[in-house]
Amino acid sequence: WSGPTVAIAPALHRVLRDSGELKYKWAEVEQRLAASAHCLTLVHGAADNTIPIADSETLAAAIHCELVRVDGGDHGLNDALLNGRLRELVVQRYEAYQASTM
Repeated sequence: WSGPTVAIAPALHRVLRDSGELKYKWAEVEQRLAASAHCLTLVHGAADNTIPIADSETLAAAIHCELVRVDGGDHGLNDALLNGRLRELVVQRYEAYQASTM
């Protein structure tokens, strides 16, 4: 893919771990995502009980992309959606990407 991308609570690490393929596939996932890390922003609720924020921290560190932690955010980021923080973040990332390609 190309262009700005916001991934919300990505479950890649958990899916691969639960399928038993983490040690075989994680390097491939990192390599593919690293190529687009410059336009990737991970968003994760700090209070997510479904997908641990540590999964996004691991991914962000591995591929050197931005991680936005939503304080108090649950798995659905309901508060962030309701008060407009998530929309604002997506618009900011898109506008920054547009400015960088001009």
